[in-house]
Amino acid sequence: FGAIVGLGAPIVEELFYRGLFLRSLRKAGIGRWGAVLLSSLVFAGIHFQPLQFPGLFVFGAIAAVLATATGRLGPAIWAHVGFNLTTVVVLYQELQTG
Repeated sequence: FGAIVGLGAPIVEELFYRGLFLRSLRKAGIGRWGAVLLSSLVFAGIHFQPLQFPGLFVFGAIAAVLATATGRLGPAIWAHVGFNLTTVVVLYQELQTG
């Protein structure tokens, strides 16, 4: 489970949200910041976690800025891996302490 959430999901999600969706928005003529905000909004919304929406939105914006600033997905993928693995570790510790 940890490997899927920590490594698999970040790769797949970054390929879609920053690699495909964000770039498609830019190619459609949406400005840089509009594309960052819209892709972040969709990224946060698709997780269907109302309490986590603000944090997911902010993280999506950070990943989008990393992708647009560098022109590469690597930095966004690694940031996403760190974000997800932090969550996995915290949840695991909560389960252990009960």
